[in-house]
Amino acid sequence: DFENGVIRYVIYSETGVELSSGNVPQETGKVNLTNNLFLKHDGTAKYTLIIYLKSTNYNQNFSMGSAITGKLIVTSKQLKY
Repeated sequence: DFENGVIRYVIYSETGVELSSGNVPQETGKVNLTNNLFLKHDGTAKYTLIIYLKSTNYNQNFSMGSAITGKLIVTSKQLKY
């Protein structure tokens, strides 16, 4: 088990702009990492998601070998303008 607030994430656009960051909560279920990302008609985008263990300035060797499991679901909605 990981301490609460230690598992973090950051999402970058393909140009390196940070779009979202925060803690990965310990509860189970769906967690919204970001929203309101818009694409032009027939547009594409690439994103980088980094999940990491935040430094606590304490020995975290007990976390070595621990596993984080999950599923990434991307949903989209077409907006009419």
